[in-house]
Amino acid sequence: MHEATDCEEACGLLRAGLGGARAHFQREERELFPLLERALGSGALAILGEAFKKSAQTKAERAERVRPALSP
Repeated sequence: MHEATDCEEACGLLRAGLGGARAHFQREERELFPLLERALGSGALAILGEAFKKSAQTKAERAERVRPALSP
């Protein structure tokens, strides 16, 4: 982890991090997702997508129930 000593350096570090994240997601879109679709088929991906969506909703609902307890 890098620490910036001024605003200009912090902006540079942020840009570098964002660039790395963009490159990562572009590679997933270009290589990984097509590979998974060929290997699993669109039906299996749709089922996995729905399961992920339900899991994310459950986590969000759980966080909402916990959040008031954490408020001062």
